[in-house]
Amino acid sequence: MSSHSRLSWDFFGPASEGTARHFARHLEGFMTQHKLPFRATLELHQGATSVHLVVPEAEVTRLAAALRPRRLEALPSQETASSELAADEGSAAVPLDSNGVGKV
Repeated sequence: MSSHSRLSWDFFGPASEGTARHFARHLEGFMTQHKLPFRATLELHQGATSVHLVVPEAEVTRLAAALRPRRLEALPSQETASSELAADEGSAAVPLDSNGVGKV
């Protein structure tokens, strides 16, 4: 199994979820425009929302340069089987549909 990394963008404050969903729509548009198969997920926290994109290690340099994530994390191989990562305690990972709306 190849290694993957998670690119992340964080949004804070009372409007963080709406801002993150808006950003995720643009991220999904970028993926569609460049014919890339990766999907964004939202992670909801108390007072903050993160958008994550899990990509193969071979794509990290190119995508990080184009998308400028706030955080970049190498993932252990068992976490990369799915881009829908398990949520941390106290948060919820929400995959997005084609309209940037979270699927629950």
